[in-house]
Amino acid sequence: MKNVVWIAVAICTFTALAFAADRPSDVKGWTATTWGMTEGEILKALPAQASQLAKPVKYADRAATVGIERLTINHTDFIVDFLPDQQGRLDRVLLRPVSENPLESVFQTLAASLTEKYGPADFKDATSGPVQKRIMRWTFPSTTIELLFTNMSIIKRNNLVLVYDRSTKKDLDKM
Repeated sequence: MKNVVWIAVAICTFTALAFAADRPSDVKGWTATTWGMTEGEILKALPAQASQLAKPVKYADRAATVGIERLTINHTDFIVDFLPDQQGRLDRVLLRPVSENPLESVFQTLAASLTEKYGPADFKDATSGPVQKRIMRWTFPSTTIELLFTNMSIIKRNNLVLVYDRSTKKDLDKM
């Protein structure tokens, strides 16, 4: 019986180490961008993709003036907005599908790709009812990555967003 327990412990340890080895120790931004870049630095880092937006894209507490109008990820086209902090330095990248009503399969495909790249999510949640939500979150010292899918079946509307957010000390204290 002791041998069975030790074998089980060894298998669990090996599996945990295998996942940990695949997981990066940190993510310092999104693709070629890093947190704290200016608009000019973002444009220089992604010269064939990023551009100055003709009109700022407004969000609750900020506006994107640099973005990527169409980026294909796993056969789905996305819009990418680079969001600065109050000092004009990059601290959030928001990706949303070009399609206004994405299917849950897009969430599932992205979730699989993110899991392959970053390892298992640190947090997962799903709710049911008239508004169904699926959330996955990966937390690193410099970055929090969150994938969110919302299905509002009553009004036949879905929403999907992938956010790369600069982690702050306050965020890390919550861990």
